[in-house]
Amino acid sequence: MKLLKRICGVAVFSFGLTVPVFGHVGHLLQSLSGDFDGSGTVDFPDFIQFAGAFGQEATGNNALYDLDVSGGTIDFQDFLAFAATFGQTEDTGSGGGSTETPTNDFGNVVTITIEGDVRVFRSNGLPDHETGSFPNSGNPHSITEQSHEYRVAVNPEVASTTTSVLGSNNRPAYQVGIAINGVPYDVTTAEFYRRDASLGWNIEAIGTLNLGLDQNQAHVQPTGSYHYHGVPWGMITNQGSMQHSALYGYAADGFPIYILYGYTDVNDASSSVKKVSPSYQLKSGSRPSTNSSTGPTGTYDGTYTQDYEYVAGLGDLDENNGRFGATPDYPNGIYHYYITDTFPFHPRSFKGTPNSTFKLGPPSGKPGTRGRRRGW
Repeated sequence: MKLLKRICGVAVFSFGLTVPVFGHVGHLLQSLSGDFDGSGTVDFPDFIQFAGAFGQEATGNNALYDLDVSGGTIDFQDFLAFAATFGQTEDTGSGGGSTETPTNDFGNVVTITIEGDVRVFRSNGLPDHETGSFPNSGNPHSITEQSHEYRVAVNPEVASTTTSVLGSNNRPAYQVGIAINGVPYDVTTAEFYRRDASLGWNIEAIGTLNLGLDQNQAHVQPTGSYHYHGVPWGMITNQGSMQHSALYGYAADGFPIYILYGYTDVNDASSSVKKVSPSYQLKSGSRPSTNSSTGPTGTYDGTYTQDYEYVAGLGDLDENNGRFGATPDYPNGIYHYYITDTFPFHPRSFKGTPNSTFKLGPPSGKPGTRGRRRGW
């Protein structure tokens, strides 16, 4: 089985090829070198992608094609490395990755393996970038190592109905997904108006209240688990606005997650790049409650999830904060999500079927906390 491990900013394949990750500027590396579209086989579509990058600088999105890790340009040596893998198919046997002690300042360790029809992330939950100070005035918890294991479909499919990240009881039901550094994407909070979920007003992490977010729009659960609520700025620090976003993880249903930038024409990978916009807006006017015992009063200001509404066609993305179309990793098109710097920030529902490893347990019953793996 091919195994991809990222330790101290380096991706290591089980068959001995070592490839720098370039601070997340490049795409998520497939466990089979040359399998650029993630199909499991190095084939003609991969050759078309490689040919499109040939002769170009091995920077940004093109770093994916620098197979001999020489820097400079995508050249004949890279072609020879690609040719050596042409026709090979992913070995999808089962098994897990070993753990090694990192030597960098951040301590991030994550393994990504293909096991049958699922892609498995195992990590210690520590980010590979600077964080804010924890605990702080809005978040009383400290970051600690975890034993995360998340599974996503290698070949995700669109479901007949969408699945909300909130359950029928208005409490958080799913984490959104997993970043390539092994840190969860987790958009919801377990905080409610008057601490009463039945009133139907979920407090937003990114809003007017102080929930102790750091510069990465992240904070810490009571379990010590660091997680992103918005744009993980530390992870994408080198992402350029003139290139399509790199692949920064997968949603719970297996569809890929990108951040901020996509093609202007979603069906044309040669089109220019733009910051994609969500299709949500603040509601106008005042909240319906006139009695503070039944709900928050005043104008809609973004404090609560229910302050926003979806308006089809307002932006580039659908109600799930995603769209169908081409990406550098899937040039033939795929449904994919975006993390945006305005509401909803992350997907609030899944186009496919979320894996049970992202399912959240029942609340602990203690105000201000969540159940299994949950926090703020």
